[in-house]
Amino acid sequence: MKSARTRSPRASTGLSIPLKERLDELRQSRARQSEEIPRPKIVFVGPEDHDVSPLEELLSKADIVEVVDRFEEMLEELLYCRQPPLKEQVRAGAAQAIAQRDNFVQGHLGDRHPWAVGSWVYLPWRRTLLRLLPETLHQELRTARNRGWIEPDEQAAFADVTVGIVGLSVGSNMALALAQEGGPRRMKLADFDRLAGTNLNRIRATLADLGIPKTHLVARQIYELDPYAELFLFPEGVNEGNIGQFFDGPPCLNAVIDECDDPITKIKLRLEAKARRIPLLMATDMGDDVMLDVERYDLDAEYPLLHGRLGPQPERWLERDLTPQERLQLVLTFIGLDCMPQRMVSVGQRLGRDLDGPPQLGGTCSMGGAVVSHVLRQIFADSDEIAGRFRAGPMSPMLPP
Repeated sequence: MKSARTRSPRASTGLSIPLKERLDELRQSRARQSEEIPRPKIVFVGPEDHDVSPLEELLSKADIVEVVDRFEEMLEELLYCRQPPLKEQVRAGAAQAIAQRDNFVQGHLGDRHPWAVGSWVYLPWRRTLLRLLPETLHQELRTARNRGWIEPDEQAAFADVTVGIVGLSVGSNMALALAQEGGPRRMKLADFDRLAGTNLNRIRATLADLGIPKTHLVARQIYELDPYAELFLFPEGVNEGNIGQFFDGPPCLNAVIDECDDPITKIKLRLEAKARRIPLLMATDMGDDVMLDVERYDLDAEYPLLHGRLGPQPERWLERDLTPQERLQLVLTFIGLDCMPQRMVSVGQRLGRDLDGPPQLGGTCSMGGAVVSHVLRQIFADSDEIAGRFRAGPMSPMLPP
């Protein structure tokens, strides 16, 4: 009798080689796809446009496995957002309301077949074809439930901002919160890293996303909310060679969000923001709390870096390579021992011994995204002069500057 561990020659040679080759082929295919800069392909067909060849070309060339088409439903929903009483009247079967709804939908369709109107958007990473409203109507519908708290003029001002985000672990939460709230339609996303297993506790991603550059992952997620967004990706991160392009583009940044780990890069971002007189925001997760720094170089040309916590000559940190101990000192200067919960101080003593890195919780990172989105909207939609260091969380006292 064969033992359970005995394998036949056919099992070890006849099947394993083709299987390995097929797996290698699939891995390589996925790797190539992961490196492709995510961009939606948009084809617009209007009610008076009788040339549907662009759509035909897209259908013939794209590798499409599913179509999501809720166009007429979204038109109807848009009408109800504009005229809320009409919704109940239609549900009640009021003939006049039903006619008004049908006329509104037909006015956007014209004399074309329903499928021949709208923005057709192909998402290659999902192999999915969407039919959406034109850009202006899409933005109106997508932000309709913001109204009452964010009015249309405030929404428009918020959407017109160009923001740069450096560091897309915690920073991915800022990018997605801003996109979901209908904020900056133009974003520059910078991170040199790829999604790893230990990121999954705080980045909105799945196991199927492992290994994808973080810039590409966040861009995919934003495009799936707003295919009309303008995204500029820096998968090599921000460095000496591209920091000018990151800030000046085109387009030029109106604000920068610092969520990177490197303290030297943090100083350089502040120097560049100050030189251009644009605000810089940084959210630091502190266990269950978020510490928020709002540095208003736009309001005060002499605003000190990190509210003066880096001292009168912060450039001194850039004059030479720092020792590991000096880098740690600089990191602690950014955080501020006076602002750290006692438990976080004790955690710092365990780093490198029984902790591979500082704890970063998904809920806290999500809260950081919400806080940054809220404050950025205050700055650009409400002209708020908020500045300084704050804490948000279960206990939210103002922190010393």
